[in-house]
Amino acid sequence: TSEMAATRAITQADFHRIAVLVLAVIFTMIFILLRDAILSAFIVAATCVSYLATLGLAYWLVALAGQPGLDWKVEVFLFVVMVAVGVDYSIFLAARVSQEARTLAVRPAVANAVIHTGPVISSCGLIMAATLGSLMAGQLKLFVQLGLAMSLGMMIDTFVIRPLLLPAFITLVKRTGRIPRFLE
Repeated sequence: TSEMAATRAITQADFHRIAVLVLAVIFTMIFILLRDAILSAFIVAATCVSYLATLGLAYWLVALAGQPGLDWKVEVFLFVVMVAVGVDYSIFLAARVSQEARTLAVRPAVANAVIHTGPVISSCGLIMAATLGSLMAGQLKLFVQLGLAMSLGMMIDTFVIRPLLLPAFITLVKRTGRIPRFLE
């Protein structure tokens, strides 16, 4: 209907403004914590890549299932959840790397951080993927698609971004951040 088309257009315009604002605020918060603009920018960028990869994979899987595409609301809800959870996982890892780097070289600091945060991040990611994936048990197409997309996103974030992409970036560019001692 024309009402739904207008709602979709307004939602898309609002989504773009909200996404820019959210990413700017998150970058600022990570920068305050880590005091490293390059590492902070990478964490935000990696989260965006994870979101876009998830969106693309979800579109592809929905098309394979014979549906015409994702419901337009999936983009917005997926972004909110992916950014909130993805950045949290990155902060856990990056803060631990920063702490380890006080006494170790970059490579062993990253290895220790992954060893110590990996099980927690992986467990949280699996729990989030299963919980969000439970939406697929519903009958509404929106819930099924949200459950699929969000569970895929949690898996990508948990098993690609955090254990591979972020540690590789930190190791290659040797940016560990400098978390203030009073925040430990």
